[in-house]
Amino acid sequence: MTDREWYSYGEIRFSRSQILWLIMHLEFAPDGWPPEYKESGYVGGKSSRKQRAPFEMPACIWAELRKRIEATGQNGLWMEIVYSNPENYPWQIQHIANAMRFEYRTIERRIHTALRYVTGRRRKAISYREFRERKRKRPE
Repeated sequence: MTDREWYSYGEIRFSRSQILWLIMHLEFAPDGWPPEYKESGYVGGKSSRKQRAPFEMPACIWAELRKRIEATGQNGLWMEIVYSNPENYPWQIQHIANAMRFEYRTIERRIHTALRYVTGRRRKAISYREFRERKRKRPE
């Protein structure tokens, strides 16, 4: 599902794999950051002055993610539900499809469209509605 097992908050650029990783770790939002699961035995370190408080960057990233997901409305909520537990991906999409009385492929397509919008660079330039309409008009 994602390229890596862990990202530091300084590495987050809201790429597709990073968005999926963030969604899978939403339980740490908004106050913390998922710990890196490695044991190095290293206990010392160089002290440096930071420009920001240690909680500030993670809080900003979680807030930006929330804002991006909310911009996609119901489709973003479905995306969050499905990708928060990717092991149950097909089952969760089928469950949403049954509850909403849509076909499986319709829900899957809406979730993928929301993911493309959330990871897009031009996200602020156009609304989610405009993004979906442009996608429909594009020749395939």
